Amino acid sequence: MSRPWKTKEERTAEMEQITNQLEEGVKRFFTSETYKDYLKTMSKFHNYSFNNVLLIALQKPEASLVAGYTTWKNLNRYVLRGEKGIRILAPAPFKQKVEREVIDPLTNRVTKETVERTVPVYKPTYVYDVSQTDGEPLTLPQVFDLEGSVDGYEILREAAERIAPVPVCYEKIDGEAKGYFSPGDEKIVIQNDLSELQTEKTLLHEVTHSILHNKEKMIDGPKNSKTKEVEAESAAFIVCTHLGLDTSDYSFPYIGLWASGMEMAELRKVMDGIRSTAADMIEDLDKEIHEIRKEKAISSLANELVEFAVFLDPYDYLDTNHDRETAQKEMKDHLLSDGPDSLIILA
Repeated sequence: MSRPWKTKEERTAEMEQITNQLEEGVKRFFTSETYKDYLKTMSKFHNYSFNNVLLIALQKPEASLVAGYTTWKNLNRYVLRGEKGIRILAPAPFKQKVEREVIDPLTNRVTKETVERTVPVYKPTYVYDVSQTDGEPLTLPQVFDLEGSVDGYEILREAAERIAPVPVCYEKIDGEAKGYFSPGDEKIVIQNDLSELQTEKTLLHEVTHSILHNKEKMIDGPKNSKTKEVEAESAAFIVCTHLGLDTSDYSFPYIGLWASGMEMAELRKVMDGIRSTAADMIEDLDKEIHEIRKEKAISSLANELVEFAVFLDPYDYLDTNHDRETAQKEMKDHLLSDGPDSLIILA
């Protein structure tokens, strides 16, 4: 665990080292055969406009890969019975003949001619997420779940929850998503059956979304899904690495998949931009970790002091209005507000 009293120079050097590690890992993924197969598969999917991406996110925030009924059928997959489609707007332009006036440049006479123009019209249609389909597996790289426990997990998880600008809840999520940030509901949802390492990484990923991609930040201009996911996972990797947690097996292919089509220069620019956010998250996280540890130490000390007082009071002379739980709470509050130096030890 990194110490909270690192200097600014040490933090800058740490950010540089971790970002370089991330960039090299993603670059290796870009040159793999797995990635080439992935590009062939993704060429069959449609790129959606920002408005449609927003519609998809509002209706099914955990969606990861969407396509129309026919596209899934062509990929030898079928939409499961009873699944509700995600409504988007599809272009349905039609041609229309119109008359217009034209001026003969030689005679200046005004004549009329018939021309054909395309009228842009949109109609509602439905798409489905991959989690709503079944059939032949897609040729996609496997991003395996992170396994394993984390030292001090409860403290790290609570610290990550504290730096989140929105509430965090844990519940069962339908589909393959491990978590999501809902700007509309202003909350973060994390799958409730993940390993400790996967939970912490996913939580930091969604916290980044809630910091960078909330309504207030997006008002300056929308970001596409690729950029948002690369930013969120990059920050999660940087913060996890700072905490001594290795998420490279998950983060490298995840970022590589979402960065599909990006040039390394563009990807590097996104990663450079995420450094300040990751650095702020690390600073806030370290402060919260320190605070939580102090609170737990004080709570433990309060419990021990009350137990000691009870031990010295075999005849129950303690105020009957102060049961042990109340006494422990009052002692804890006293230590938190005034510190242990305020205690008077009677000989």
